[in-house]
Amino acid sequence: MHQRMFSGNKINIVRKNHPLFLGYLNEQLCAYASAQLSQKEGRLLYLGVDEEYRQQGSATALMEQVWNFLHDSCQDKITLVQSDKAQAAGKLYKKLGFKTIRRLLSAQLIVN
Repeated sequence: MHQRMFSGNKINIVRKNHPLFLGYLNEQLCAYASAQLSQKEGRLLYLGVDEEYRQQGSATALMEQVWNFLHDSCQDKITLVQSDKAQAAGKLYKKLGFKTIRRLLSAQLIVN
């Protein structure tokens, strides 16, 4: 699922400070989230929901679990980076109370 949504990126670390959250519906893996704890903040690294299970509350339920874990770990601030292409994710994050603090530009130059 992760490779389809974030091709070229891997989740290489799963530890106490780098938890992986899995969401199941009818015993099928339908969503996942990866987070990171630091001394200053909690960070959402990835959130993915299989296409078949979107718009059914899976992402919201999983984000509640991530929030609870980070908050219970004494993290008062949660940050994330979202692509402008991920409009549905942006709506979810806004609904959950996230606010845009800055926009990032990503660029690539191909030299033959």
